Amino acid sequence: MRKRLLTLVTVLALVLSLCPTALAADKDYYDEDQPHADVDFSEMEYVHMTMEDIQAEADAIHALIDDAANETEVSEKFDAFAETLDQLRTMATLANIATSSDVYDEEAEEEYAYVTELYSKAFDALNSLMRDILNSPCAAFLEAKLLGAGYTEEDIEELKSYEEMTEEELARINRETALEADYYKAIYAEYPVEVAEGVTMTVDEALEYVQAALAAYYAYPVEETYEAYSQAYDRYTLAYEGNLKAINAAAGEIYLELVELRNEEAREAGYENYAEYAYAEIYIRDYTPAEIKTFEDAVKENIPEVTEALAYLVEMDSDSSVHATDYSGDVAFEMMRPYVGKIAAEVQESFDYMMDHHLHDYGYGDGTKDGSGFTTYLPTYGAPYTFNTPTGTLYDFSTAVHEFGHYNRYYWTPNGLFDYSDDIDQAEVHSQGMELMFTQFYDDIFGSESQVVLNYLMSNLTNALLSGCLEDEFQQFAYTTEDLTVEKLNDEYFRLNVEYGQTTADDDGHGYHTYTWFGIHHTFDQPMYYISYATSAAGAFSFWLDAQENGYEEATDAYMTYASLPADMGLREGLAKAGVDDPLTEAYVSELADALWEKLDIDGQMDALYLPPYLDVPDGAWYAEAINSLANAGAVVGYGDRTFGPADPATWGDILTGLEMEVAAGDIDPAAPITRLEFAQVMAGYLGLEPDGSAASPFADTTDSSVAALSALGLINGVGGGLFEPDRDLTRAEFCAICYRSIQYLAAVAAEQPAA
Repeated sequence: MRKRLLTLVTVLALVLSLCPTALAADKDYYDEDQPHADVDFSEMEYVHMTMEDIQAEADAIHALIDDAANETEVSEKFDAFAETLDQLRTMATLANIATSSDVYDEEAEEEYAYVTELYSKAFDALNSLMRDILNSPCAAFLEAKLLGAGYTEEDIEELKSYEEMTEEELARINRETALEADYYKAIYAEYPVEVAEGVTMTVDEALEYVQAALAAYYAYPVEETYEAYSQAYDRYTLAYEGNLKAINAAAGEIYLELVELRNEEAREAGYENYAEYAYAEIYIRDYTPAEIKTFEDAVKENIPEVTEALAYLVEMDSDSSVHATDYSGDVAFEMMRPYVGKIAAEVQESFDYMMDHHLHDYGYGDGTKDGSGFTTYLPTYGAPYTFNTPTGTLYDFSTAVHEFGHYNRYYWTPNGLFDYSDDIDQAEVHSQGMELMFTQFYDDIFGSESQVVLNYLMSNLTNALLSGCLEDEFQQFAYTTEDLTVEKLNDEYFRLNVEYGQTTADDDGHGYHTYTWFGIHHTFDQPMYYISYATSAAGAFSFWLDAQENGYEEATDAYMTYASLPADMGLREGLAKAGVDDPLTEAYVSELADALWEKLDIDGQMDALYLPPYLDVPDGAWYAEAINSLANAGAVVGYGDRTFGPADPATWGDILTGLEMEVAAGDIDPAAPITRLEFAQVMAGYLGLEPDGSAASPFADTTDSSVAALSALGLINGVGGGLFEPDRDLTRAEFCAICYRSIQYLAAVAAEQPAA
């Protein structure tokens, strides 16, 4: 039977080429014309509903069902009761949006807890009412309604023997809701950490301390200020690690209780553990936890190398303007607006409805949002709604396209009380597939930076393959391990990160790969969901691969055909209907990895990073080796037109980037040029030199001890005639040459150090 009827129907979704003037815009994909209210989101008011009123409607129907002559009246009252429950679904959704918008709003949190409990009671009353009607002389209308909605005879027989929710079951649901709220409070709380005897700091306080110490060192680069900076950095590291452990401990205890509660629910339903129960009854997947193991092993074998290469390309493009753009609010949607209709006219319609009725919130929310992104549905209005907590990065554009894939599906697919909800994997193919279909517009949207954005998207989607499998294995471990402890969870998370190529066995990254599993909120509030990001990414990639072989018009048509399939299809069944191979096989994953490497020309992109990149840096120039070596290492960058400007003045920004230094905002103008003397003083401090004030300067125009110390080591030269020109701006070529010599000097010093 469709257990989802008993659960909250608010679905929380999570994450090169040509640009034809029109694609599938003239083809109709959706048969049914869904009603959508012409109401702005700002006019949708929350109403506090009560179980007394809901039960009164149910009781009025109960009073009529024993007489077959009342069937017409019973049918009419039952339809009205269904509308009431749709209103309740709408109120639950509005309450969820309110709590997601402000985690500190205690009144909203209390109301959300109330309506969640009311929801459980109301749907318990609905199932009891349907049971009694189906066992009464008035059963015919309801049987016809259910069969028309896709219920089977077996489902109806099971409904006839439905048992009301017990007090224990209701208490468990309420406890889960409370624990999920506690989780969000735990991960956003401040945890002061002892960083020195009698000194405690939060992470933010420690970061401010580091920035102040670094600024002091730049202003006066001597041993004392460097030591102060070093001490500040050590304290920041302690605060960071201590904060991770504190959140991990608090969230971990909450998770242990959630695991026990959910396993109890699964055992009562006849399953050994919640992982099996969730796969079969909540997400209704057409594969089992045991079957998914083959897919997870194939992902471990084939995907890490591709993901690592793409992550490196993304890192090398980190200075691109697309990464510095703010896509929050309406920005991303306005960038999408000219292109949605080129996918299909129906996609344009759903987009216009969303924008015209303000059915989205992608603003920052004054830092009060819960960090999530999702798309949900307001049944009373026939209106989907999409929500996101911006990160201030390119991820926000990607998220806008992703969630709009969910939005479009919600807009066109029946979402009534008795309608099937999409298989969760199918739903994620809608969203990830929309992201991949949008790559055809990247040249128009992002111009010369389109490859940068494509690398970023593909990095995210291949990482979805990895993280989806990793997190699923982690959760399966949690629900199948006896005597579970937070320590066991931490150990398993680190082991899996090693296995999936995210770290090495001897590198824990300050606890990042051990303690940070608490950062996946789905682990707490949507258990066993995460594998859908991996399986659906594998399925969605098939449309992109089709586009590479046959063009985007054909691929977009295939995607839209898939997006319009009936909601009761599982992932494998739906993709088979769309003519796609099973994406959960070892052969498919291997083929996908090879195709990504080839179609994205990863080898060519990587090779290009290691070629002398600048037209104005000729071979044989005294600075060529230094500039090319530092550019290949990512320490310096040119101007974007394949020039470097070796004779141009070096700026403070060049120095801070090249030496990987940071200063507090406002202390130094990054665009200001740096003089030769200023740079000599910074470099002496950076190298940890202790200039001898009594040493004679080799230059007639400066007696600075930093210049003397660097010159004695052969790291800095004069300009001829016994002069140094301390007040002249340092050139970019000089900066690279001095840095390159300094690297060689440090390597030589390290080589002379005795082994530990």
